[in-house]
Amino acid sequence: MELDVIGCHGGETPRHRTSAFVLDGRIAIDAGSLTSVMDLPAQWRLEACLVSHAHLDHIRDLATIADNRAQHKCPPLVVAGTAMTLSILKKHFFNGLLWPDFTKIPNADHPTIVYKLLKPEVVTDVAGYSVRAIMVSHTIDCCAFIVKGPTGSLAYSGDTGQPIACGRP
Repeated sequence: MELDVIGCHGGETPRHRTSAFVLDGRIAIDAGSLTSVMDLPAQWRLEACLVSHAHLDHIRDLATIADNRAQHKCPPLVVAGTAMTLSILKKHFFNGLLWPDFTKIPNADHPTIVYKLLKPEVVTDVAGYSVRAIMVSHTIDCCAFIVKGPTGSLAYSGDTGQPIACGRP
């Protein structure tokens, strides 16, 4: 299993990118900086994106990757997450107001993205990988992932714990 760290920070500077990882060039874990770093052919090869939670530093580039893939008539990108995460994406992100609803673009028969529900503690096939979502403590619903692929396994913690107040230990 090959893991590419695209970004692993909560903020962004010229030297730091928000959370995004890619397994075997096929499946992303979070999408904070996918299009900021990946070239178009690499974006087109992605089959799925596991979304740990709906904070912007984990979902931001879902918007631009959907747009890039729609323009090139790519197969639908599977966006997999828990019920709450998918609900937030539908209501507040891909809602036709903040950003187009790419489950209907270019049309309902050939969407740019499709959602896949991950039930906590249930192993689900996502793009040929066995994925288990495990709920973790954060400011909103958030999950960790255990991902098993053809050549290995990976545990991803997602965001855990409460944030520390700015300037205070």
